[in-house]
Amino acid sequence: MAAQVLKKYDSPGYGALLALVKVGGMLRKAGDRFFKDYGLTQCQFNVLMVLQYVEGGGCAQKELCQQLLVKGANMTTLLQRMQALGLIARKESREDERHKIVSLTPKGRRLLKRVEKVYYKLVEEVMSVHSLAGLKRFTRQLEETLESIERVSA
Repeated sequence: MAAQVLKKYDSPGYGALLALVKVGGMLRKAGDRFFKDYGLTQCQFNVLMVLQYVEGGGCAQKELCQQLLVKGANMTTLLQRMQALGLIARKESREDERHKIVSLTPKGRRLLKRVEKVYYKLVEEVMSVHSLAGLKRFTRQLEETLESIERVSA
Protein backbone atom coordinates (compact mmCIF):
# COMPACT_ATOMS: atom_id res chain seq x y z
CA MET A 1 0.00 0.00 0.00
CA ALA A 2 2.84 2.43 0.75
CA ALA A 3 4.12 2.05 -2.83
CA GLN A 4 0.70 3.17 -4.16
CA VAL A 5 0.77 6.18 -1.89
CA LEU A 6 4.26 7.11 -3.09
CA LYS A 7 3.15 6.95 -6.74
CA LYS A 8 -0.04 8.88 -6.14
CA TYR A 9 1.48 11.67 -4.04
CA ASP A 10 5.06 11.52 -5.33
CA SER A 11 6.31 12.19 -1.80
CA PRO A 12 8.41 9.57 -0.02
CA GLY A 13 8.04 11.52 3.25
CA TYR A 14 4.26 11.50 3.01
CA GLY A 15 4.23 7.81 2.09
CA ALA A 16 6.37 7.01 5.14
CA LEU A 17 4.11 9.15 7.33
CA LEU A 18 0.99 7.34 6.11
CA ALA A 19 2.62 3.96 6.72
CA LEU A 20 3.56 5.08 10.25
CA VAL A 21 0.02 6.28 10.94
CA LYS A 22 -1.38 2.98 9.67
CA VAL A 23 1.03 0.97 11.84
CA GLY A 24 0.07 3.09 14.85
CA GLY A 25 -3.63 2.52 14.22
CA MET A 26 -3.18 -1.23 13.81
CA LEU A 27 -1.07 -1.42 16.98
CA ARG A 28 -3.75 0.49 18.87
CA LYS A 29 -6.49 -1.90 17.70
CA ALA A 30 -4.41 -5.00 18.48
CA GLY A 31 -3.46 -3.55 21.86
CA ASP A 32 -7.08 -2.80 22.72
CA ARG A 33 -8.00 -6.44 22.07
CA PHE A 34 -4.98 -7.77 23.96
CA PHE A 35 -5.36 -5.65 27.10
CA LYS A 36 -9.13 -6.17 27.27
CA ASP A 37 -8.48 -9.81 28.17
CA TYR A 38 -6.67 -8.55 31.29
CA GLY A 39 -9.25 -5.93 32.22
CA LEU A 40 -6.87 -3.13 31.25
CA THR A 41 -6.63 -0.35 28.72
CA GLN A 42 -3.40 0.47 26.91
CA CYS A 43 -3.12 3.69 28.91
CA GLN A 44 -3.46 1.78 32.18
CA PHE A 45 -0.80 -0.69 31.09
CA ASN A 46 1.54 2.14 30.15
CA VAL A 47 1.07 3.74 33.58
CA LEU A 48 1.87 0.41 35.25
CA MET A 49 4.98 0.00 33.10
CA VAL A 50 6.30 3.49 33.90
CA LEU A 51 5.66 2.98 37.61
CA GLN A 52 7.43 -0.37 37.58
CA TYR A 53 10.63 1.10 36.23
CA VAL A 54 10.71 4.40 38.13
CA GLU A 55 13.31 4.65 40.87
CA GLY A 56 12.30 5.41 44.43
CA GLY A 57 9.00 3.55 44.41
CA GLY A 58 6.82 6.35 43.12
CA CYS A 59 6.38 8.91 40.39
CA ALA A 60 4.89 12.39 40.40
CA GLN A 61 1.59 12.54 38.56
CA LYS A 62 2.94 15.43 36.48
CA GLU A 63 5.89 13.26 35.39
CA LEU A 64 3.48 10.51 34.27
CA CYS A 65 1.69 13.09 32.13
CA GLN A 66 4.97 14.07 30.50
CA GLN A 67 6.17 10.50 30.00
CA LEU A 68 2.91 9.29 28.47
CA LEU A 69 1.85 12.50 26.68
CA VAL A 70 -1.46 12.64 28.56
CA LYS A 71 -3.13 15.87 29.69
CA GLY A 72 -3.41 16.48 33.43
CA ALA A 73 -7.20 16.17 33.71
CA ASN A 74 -7.23 12.96 31.65
CA MET A 75 -4.42 11.52 33.78
CA THR A 76 -6.32 12.34 36.97
CA THR A 77 -9.39 10.45 35.73
CA LEU A 78 -7.26 7.52 34.56
CA LEU A 79 -5.46 7.30 37.90
CA GLN A 80 -8.69 7.55 39.88
CA ARG A 81 -10.03 4.53 37.96
CA MET A 82 -6.81 2.61 38.51
CA GLN A 83 -6.85 3.46 42.20
CA ALA A 84 -10.46 2.23 42.46
CA LEU A 85 -9.31 -1.05 40.89
CA GLY A 86 -6.55 -1.31 43.51
CA LEU A 87 -3.74 -1.18 40.93
CA ILE A 88 -2.07 2.01 42.13
CA ALA A 89 -1.86 4.20 45.21
CA ARG A 90 -1.73 7.99 45.22
CA LYS A 91 -0.51 10.14 48.07
CA GLU A 92 0.44 13.75 48.57
CA SER A 93 4.02 14.74 47.94
CA ARG A 94 6.04 15.53 51.06
CA GLU A 95 7.52 18.58 49.32
CA ASP A 96 4.25 19.97 47.94
CA GLU A 97 0.80 18.83 49.06
CA ARG A 98 -0.69 19.95 45.74
CA HIS A 99 1.28 17.24 43.93
CA LYS A 100 0.46 13.54 43.97
CA ILE A 101 2.95 10.69 44.04
CA VAL A 102 1.73 7.55 42.28
CA SER A 103 3.00 4.04 43.01
CA LEU A 104 2.13 0.44 42.19
CA THR A 105 0.21 -1.64 44.69
CA PRO A 106 0.94 -5.34 45.18
CA LYS A 107 -2.17 -6.10 43.10
CA GLY A 108 -0.88 -3.84 40.31
CA ARG A 109 2.53 -5.54 40.40
CA ARG A 110 0.96 -9.01 40.18
CA LEU A 111 -1.23 -8.04 37.24
CA LEU A 112 1.65 -6.36 35.43
CA LYS A 113 3.87 -9.39 35.94
CA ARG A 114 1.18 -11.60 34.39
CA VAL A 115 0.52 -9.30 31.44
CA GLU A 116 4.10 -8.27 30.77
CA LYS A 117 5.36 -11.77 29.93
CA VAL A 118 2.68 -12.36 27.32
CA TYR A 119 2.96 -8.80 26.01
CA TYR A 120 6.72 -9.03 25.44
CA LYS A 121 6.26 -12.34 23.65
CA LEU A 122 3.71 -10.72 21.34
CA VAL A 123 5.97 -7.71 20.75
CA GLU A 124 8.85 -10.02 19.84
CA GLU A 125 6.61 -11.89 17.41
CA VAL A 126 5.49 -8.67 15.71
CA MET A 127 9.01 -7.26 15.51
CA SER A 128 10.65 -10.55 14.45
CA VAL A 129 10.56 -9.39 10.83
CA HIS A 130 13.50 -7.13 11.73
CA SER A 131 17.07 -8.06 12.63
CA LEU A 132 18.56 -6.68 15.84
CA ALA A 133 20.58 -4.19 13.78
CA GLY A 134 17.42 -3.28 11.87
CA LEU A 135 15.52 -2.68 15.12
CA LYS A 136 18.29 -0.43 16.42
CA ARG A 137 18.31 1.52 13.15
CA PHE A 138 14.50 1.73 13.14
CA THR A 139 14.46 2.98 16.74
CA ARG A 140 17.09 5.59 15.94
CA GLN A 141 15.11 6.74 12.89
CA LEU A 142 11.92 7.06 14.93
CA GLU A 143 13.76 9.04 17.60
CA GLU A 144 15.15 11.34 14.91
CA THR A 145 11.62 11.78 13.54
CA LEU A 146 10.35 12.70 17.01
CA GLU A 147 13.10 15.30 17.33
CA SER A 148 12.19 16.69 13.93
CA ILE A 149 8.52 16.94 14.89
CA GLU A 150 9.46 18.80 18.07
CA ARG A 151 11.69 21.16 16.12
CA VAL A 152 9.13 21.86 13.38
CA SER A 153 6.18 22.26 15.75
CA ALA A 154 8.00 24.50 18.24
